[in-house]
Amino acid sequence: MPNQAAYDALPEESQRKVVACTLPFFYWSTTIWLGFFIVGFSFETTAALVVAAVLANIAEGALAIRFLFLKAPRKVREFQEAGQDRSG
Repeated sequence: MPNQAAYDALPEESQRKVVACTLPFFYWSTTIWLGFFIVGFSFETTAALVVAAVLANIAEGALAIRFLFLKAPRKVREFQEAGQDRSG
């Protein structure tokens, strides 16, 4: 996640835009875990559940890295720089 102090220093509209750029993470996360439960109920074998759980966790981790650790901090920096350009 972005630096909390830097995020708090942004105007409210910019904070909303940063939050909006992280929403796809939560939508895709829900889709991934819904797929896991569908596989779990469709194939009642332990192997299918283990494979589905491993794949879901890998996908979840990749999404977290992309949206929460790369995209959100980049947006905070962009808004900070834009604010500094306007004031400077």
